[in-house]
Amino acid sequence: MTSFNYAAALNSGNREIIEMMILPFLTAVPQYIRNIESAIFEHRHQDLYSHAHLLTGLAHRLNAEPVVRLSLSMETMGKNEKSEMAEELLPQLHGEIKSLMLVLSAAD
Repeated sequence: MTSFNYAAALNSGNREIIEMMILPFLTAVPQYIRNIESAIFEHRHQDLYSHAHLLTGLAHRLNAEPVVRLSLSMETMGKNEKSEMAEELLPQLHGEIKSLMLVLSAAD
C-alpha cells in the first residue's frame, strides 16, 4: 500500500487558504489529538464527535484525505455512542497526522 501524497494534495488546493492554515494547524493539532484520545478513553461520545468533527473540517481544508476519512469515522462513532471502537483507529490517525505535519512543517 502506497502512502498518501500530502505534498501533492496540498499543492492541488487553494494555496492562499492552505498557507493561512498551516501554522495554526501545526500549533493546535497536538491538542486536538489529546482531546480525541481523552474522549475515547473516557467514553465521552459527544466530545469525541465534536473534537473529531473539528479535525475533519480542518483536514478537509488541507486536502488531507486519510485524516478526513479517519476523523470522520471517529465522528460517526461518537455520534452513535460507540467511542470505544474509535480506539482501534488511533494508531492510523497518529501515523497520518505525523505524515501531514512533516509536510506542513516543510511548507511553513
